[in-house]
Order: sequence, then structure tokens, then C-alpha cells
Amino acid sequence: MAYNVAAAIANMRSGKGRTIYSMNYRQNENPRMRDCSSSIAEALLAGGVNVYYANGMAPNTVGMLQMEGTKFQRITEAQAHTGDICIMGGRGGNGGAGHVFMLTSDSDEIECTPNGWNGAGVYVDASSVVTAYAINEGNYGYLKTIGWQMDWFRPIAGGTATNGSHAIQKSNSNPVDQVLDIGSKVRFDGFYHLDSMQEYGDEGKYYAYNQQISYGLPDYNNYIPISELTEVDKNGKPTKDQLFDFKPGWLENTYFRFNGTYKVIDIDEENNAVCIEIGGEPVWTTAAVSGLKEVK
Repeated sequence: MAYNVAAAIANMRSGKGRTIYSMNYRQNENPRMRDCSSSIAEALLAGGVNVYYANGMAPNTVGMLQMEGTKFQRITEAQAHTGDICIMGGRGGNGGAGHVFMLTSDSDEIECTPNGWNGAGVYVDASSVVTAYAINEGNYGYLKTIGWQMDWFRPIAGGTATNGSHAIQKSNSNPVDQVLDIGSKVRFDGFYHLDSMQEYGDEGKYYAYNQQISYGLPDYNNYIPISELTEVDKNGKPTKDQLFDFKPGWLENTYFRFNGTYKVIDIDEENNAVCIEIGGEPVWTTAAVSGLKEVK
């Protein structure tokens, strides 16, 4: 089945005048809330390209970049045409420092953003645009002036599973074959963006949340104990302070990696999810996490 460009663009346009921009409630339906990446994910699905994680969550811009070769074919700007997408911000971007839009012609784009285009075709900032009009169209030339890295992609209909996908089953005699079952030992190779941090419980413990890793919406079922993490920069190098502190801009630039090896204590075959004991606490994750590896 070919990628249905018309259906994808029609889906984006159907949200005009009724979509509220929100990064915190980016898949809410009543009222309808989206951000740049969740709106594009929905449009791509309408066009026959499913980029959603196994837990039903839409990827952010970094998650989309990790789908190169499975859901997206990298192209140049000169090759880009109607229906192709551009991801801005690179792998150092995130939900707050990344963006994605879809071309509606060789020069025009459609996007979900708190900013937008006025009736005269002039791009204006958030103070001039009502949030409920979050789906906007215009010439993408303005976005090139921001100075962010721009990566261009062509969606692939019927693509394979996202990178890092694992099979899971209830019982497995081979200990290290990347088929996760209860009792499997795993580690997380690589590092991840700190999408949010939460103080939870009577003891005032702090927990990290990452959309790519977690199964389901942010709650105690998928909070990751900070004690099991090392704070790193966008290049994966440990920071000096290791405070995960709330300084200005901290969320946009904070990343983490896992410190140890962990055990799978439960699985959900239907939803391709696993529960991993991390720091003595159960943490539900999707089995499609990039970097999740079964070890001895």
C-alpha cells in the first residue's frame, strides 16, 4: 500500500480551528489537544504510515528520527515534495527544542504550533495567535531562519517495526536471544531525554519520565527512580553536578542513562510491554525501546 499523501494532509487540515496546542496533553480528544509530533503522527496514520509506539503513544521528534529506515526514508530538501516531512532540531532536540512539519507543496507546509500564519501569510508569534488555532499553513521559508538542523524524510507505508523492537513471550529457554520473558536480564544502552521529572510518594523521591521508554501516560507505573540514573549532556557525557536540578532551560538540555542491569518481572504480550524492576521498583516500558538489550 502506497503512502496516501492526500489523506495525510486532509487529516492535518481537519484539525484547523478545533485543535489546542499542548505538549502535556498531546493526545487528548475532549478537548482535542496536539503538539507538532502527535499531530503529524496522526496524519501519517491516516495516510497509511503507523509511527505510534506499541503503547499507543506518538513519538516526539527525536523518536521520529530514530525511525529512519523503518518508517522514513531520508531525502534532501531538493528532493522533498508534497507529503514529505521535515524534522527540526536533530537528535539533540526534544519535545521542547524540536519541531516537525509536513509539506503541502514544494514551498508550503502545515504544522501544529502555538505560533502560526495570519491572513496575510505572515508568520507571527504566540502572543498574536489564539491557541485553539494551532493547525497552521504557510511558506516554510520562515522556519529556515530559526537556524535549527533540518532533516528531510519521505514516509514509508507498511514500514517495519521501530528500531529496538523485541519479541516477548511467557516462557523462553534461551537466555540471550532478545526474546524477553519473565526473568530476563536487560540493560539500556545509550541515553535518553528527560521529558519530565516528578516528586512522588511520602518519602519525597524523584522520578524521571521518558515518553519513548514508558508504557502508557506518565504515572507511577512508569516513573523511573532517579537513583538509578546518571545525568548526561546531549552527547552522552556525564555532567559534573549530577543534580538533575531545575535551572532555567534544564528540561530542554537534560538527558540520562541507566546505571545497571535489571530484571524483567512481568510482561504484557498483547501490548508488547514489559515490567522491569529498576531500583527495587516496578517500571512498565514498551518493548520497542531503542537500546534495550537482553544480557546474561
